[in-house]
Parts: sequence; structure tokens; C-alpha cells
Amino acid sequence: SVESQLPGPVTLLFQPAEEGGHGAKKMIDDGALEGIDAIYGWHNWPAIPFGKLVCPDNIIMCGNGTFEIVLHGEGGHASQPELCRDPVLAASAVTMALQQIVSRRIAPQQPVGISVASIDAPSAATVIPATARIGGSIRVPDMQTRQQVNQLISDIATQTASAYGVRCDVTHFPRYEATINHAAQAATVRQAWQQDHGEHSLDQSHLLPVMASEDFSYYLQQIPGAFALVGADDGPGHQAVCHSPHFDFNDRLIPLVTRLYARLVGAPLAQ
Repeated sequence: SVESQLPGPVTLLFQPAEEGGHGAKKMIDDGALEGIDAIYGWHNWPAIPFGKLVCPDNIIMCGNGTFEIVLHGEGGHASQPELCRDPVLAASAVTMALQQIVSRRIAPQQPVGISVASIDAPSAATVIPATARIGGSIRVPDMQTRQQVNQLISDIATQTASAYGVRCDVTHFPRYEATINHAAQAATVRQAWQQDHGEHSLDQSHLLPVMASEDFSYYLQQIPGAFALVGADDGPGHQAVCHSPHFDFNDRLIPLVTRLYARLVGAPLAQ
């Protein structure tokens, strides 16, 4: 059998609860990495040309987190703003003020992202509400930068809100740490890919690290391994970004990556 020709045992690991559910951590706690020497993962990537591979020796994806800012003001009628403390105006000011963190408080060489993704202050057209909520996401390369960014968000939001006579509560929710490849395993992936697709099959132009995050990071914190991005873009049908409602997985990737995995585990390959 093919299995008897393998140089060692192979474990196939599927990612449960990957989208923010910390499935990898629970898999590790349940013994998924026991007896495993090295681990390899991949992600299709529509922003990379079809069949090109990205697998750097170090960080490939950033860590992430989310934050919630609740602004407590005093509601009232829009005709009497002087009797109110407007949390909507304060939320707008906080949103703008947070833009200074990446542009002015972090070195340009640092891969950091801060996105305010929602402002929620339901009310009527003539009523100033009492509260407003801001929700957002951060992308950071390491723990030290995470702490720095979270502190800046808290300080800037609180002090900006205060300037508008509004009280502010900030809560931070950590999600994943950065996905950091081990150099030897990353080199193994690149060489295996080039064996099938030629020396020019590595994408050199894609900006790294990718600012998305991956729960595969948990595995790489425990044992050697590497995570790769494989290009999916072979035309308009496969150019919509991941998580877009128009995203369509490129099935042509399946035999390519299956062959890559067979090479990585030393399986015999049909020519």
C-alpha cells in the first residue's frame, strides 16, 4: 500500500472553530499535536495569481483583536443640544482621533492596522441618544505592539470623549497572535512547490505580512511548521476576496495542493 511506503506516520488535521473560535487551542489541549514533529497548513488567496505560492521564513499573518467603545452621554431633543451631552458627536470624534495611531504613533515599518468597523447609536431623527457604541478590529505583529495599540486606543478614546463631555468605557478582546513560520519548514514548502511548478512559481510581489489572522498560529507556537498562501486568481470568477459574498473557491487548487502535501510527507508520486 502507499501508506506502507511513507517514511513516518501522517496526521490529517482539520480546523474546527477557526473563525475566532480558537479551535486550534482546543485541538492542542485535546492532544492533536502529540507525536507530531512538524505541521503544515495553507490558505487559498484570491489576491495572488493562480499557482503562485507565498511562504516566508517568518511572519506570514498578523495577530488580531477587537475592541468595543461605549460612550455614555445625556440624551434629549435635537432642538436643545445644550441640554444634552451628545455621544454621536463624541463617537465621530473618537473614530477620527483613532486614525492618528497608525499614522503618527506607530513607526511606518510596523505592520499595524486599526479599523473602526461599526458605530451604533440608534435613535430618531430628532432625538439625541444617551449612548453610542463603536466596534473595531486591530492587526498587530506581536504581543508588545498589541499592548501598545490597545493602550493608545483606550487613552485616545477616553480623552477625546472627555473633551465632548461624554464618559467612555473601552473593552479589548484578544483573538489570535501572529502566524510565524519556522524557517526550515518554510524552505521545505517552497522547494517542494518549485519541484512541480518551476523556480519562478513563488510570488515575490505580494505585500507581507498579510494583515488577516489565522488560528493556525497556535500550532506554530507549539511545534515547527509553516503556513502557505496559494494563489487562486485565474480570472474574474476567482478574484473576489475571501469572505466576500461573491467569493468562489477555485477547485483547480485541490490537485496542486494535494500533490504538495504528498511531497511534504514523502509519499510516492505518480509522474
